[in-house]
Amino acid sequence: MEFQDNSALHFYAKKGIIHHKSCVETPQQNSVVERKHKHLLEVARALMIQAKLPSRFWKESILTVVYLINRLSHTYLRSQDIL
Repeated sequence: MEFQDNSALHFYAKKGIIHHKSCVETPQQNSVVERKHKHLLEVARALMIQAKLPSRFWKESILTVVYLINRLSHTYLRSQDIL
């Protein structure tokens, strides 16, 4: 059981985060996360190939991709500001 105490669940509720559970070993139940994970890996791989970096820089590449993606403007986010 991963949430034996409710501290994480209370934190989520306080921040407006909706906690969803899925079955173990069933990535098809969490397609949003699977797509984001695939996107991160593809962009990191492209950055490393373009920069001709050795594989030992994989962690830094992933961190850079997450940093960049978090700072890009998204149509979804802009449409939420309108509402």
